[in-house]
Amino acid sequence: LTPREVEIVKAVAGGDSNRDIAGRLEISLQTVKHHLTSIFDKTGTSSRLELALFAIRNRLAKRASSSRLEVPV
Repeated sequence: LTPREVEIVKAVAGGDSNRDIAGRLEISLQTVKHHLTSIFDKTGTSSRLELALFAIRNRLAKRASSSRLEVPV
């Protein structure tokens, strides 16, 4: 994954919407969608949930003590 794709994976694992991600990274919503398509292809995932689990398994994000994921910065 590219550094930008890793940022997006962390944001998805943290529960951010595409719109939230676009706003924070100052990119268009369409660009976020493009990145997600590439990320799904590269990781072999097909949903945001699968992607979040991928992020946990690959230490891009870790499970917090509550139900929300904790995303390392």
